[in-house]
Amino acid sequence: MITGYNTEVPYGGVPYHVQTEDMGIDTKKIITHVFKGGAILLSKKTSYDHLLVEGYEESKIKSLMNDQHKTIMRIIQAGKLEQLRKKVEEAERLEKESRKDDKEAAVKVAGMAEMEEEIKQS
Repeated sequence: MITGYNTEVPYGGVPYHVQTEDMGIDTKKIITHVFKGGAILLSKKTSYDHLLVEGYEESKIKSLMNDQHKTIMRIIQAGKLEQLRKKVEEAERLEKESRKDDKEAAVKVAGMAEMEEEIKQS
């Protein structure tokens, strides 16, 4: 298991706590939680099965963790946390419905890359 990240992100006078961690090689997922006052507002899970095709490389997983952590921080700072929460909920719903090996469709619906692109353009 890889050491994660913890960051306080203020937005609109409210401190949000962003925590990203590796759930371990058996699970092959990272998870980022966003907390407000101790309550979880959002949990974004990302599989890293695709990073293990050529063998385990901690640096690749750490990079994925860092990217996801920073992206969620930027989304909070841009005032788009509620948008992301809805997209993550939709992705989770689709994943539960499909339960297929191809979970990429659900990941794409989460839309973090598109949201980050919007933020860069604004």
